[in-house]
Amino acid sequence: MKNIITLFILTLFFTAGFSQTNKTNDMIKEPYYMIDFRASACAFDILINDVSALTMDINGQIGASAPINFLILESGQQQLEIIVRPNVGETQFDENVNFSAVIKLYDVSERFIFVEEGITFEMNDEDKTKPICSYKSNFNAEVPYKLDAWQKSVNLDTVESLREKVELAYKRLADIIAKGEYDTLRDVLEEREKNMAISMYLDEESSEKRLDGLIEDFENGYEIEPLSGTEIMYLYANSKLVCLKTPEGDSALRLRHKETNEMMTVEVVFHLKHGEIELSVI
Repeated sequence: MKNIITLFILTLFFTAGFSQTNKTNDMIKEPYYMIDFRASACAFDILINDVSALTMDINGQIGASAPINFLILESGQQQLEIIVRPNVGETQFDENVNFSAVIKLYDVSERFIFVEEGITFEMNDEDKTKPICSYKSNFNAEVPYKLDAWQKSVNLDTVESLREKVELAYKRLADIIAKGEYDTLRDVLEEREKNMAISMYLDEESSEKRLDGLIEDFENGYEIEPLSGTEIMYLYANSKLVCLKTPEGDSALRLRHKETNEMMTVEVVFHLKHGEIELSVI
């Protein structure tokens, strides 16, 4: 089983557990949006504001939650898009296919307190007869921050030899990890980690622990897997973001443990700032 280290998706655990409240939105100090999903016998993409929150290919079944604050750049209308496909290599849905999802709002200022449910989606019988099932809807989110992220990044549709630039960006990052140049790694990830800390309400110590834990895994016998050439390039955020994924939807930045053969993947996306020629992590 893969050990998936998610840099782009952060899950926080609160020892106080889940509680419920009757708070109104204007009383919430630290709004924390999550999407709960249940899936079986399908591949799926969950996108928030045209950016991938999660991509998976599930042969069995799974039920989980993923935070989405880091994809909410500011208060206002947000877009949810769900795309459900047959499993990789298949052309039609399995008879056991099912998928459902719901956006939930919590307040994490003191404890992990449930506030309300938002939009929901569930495949119906007609959806299961189609070659692909897709769903779009908008929801309002109120957050106490505004992220400076990819809003002003270069439209990558205009960049020549983009695939080559993307592969080079992955190779540069992989080389930094392979050489153990962790101070450089912190610099490379600084912009993204800053936004992650803001949107997830992390203090400096908690933010540092994110990278410390990742580096500890890197040093624990994992070695970089080179790109295979079969990776698929994805453009997100109206072509402001780019990444490579395996056909199964895993990040192209992968490490394999030299003794256990266990695979670890690291989620990462790139953008291009105006005036620069190299892609950078965001």
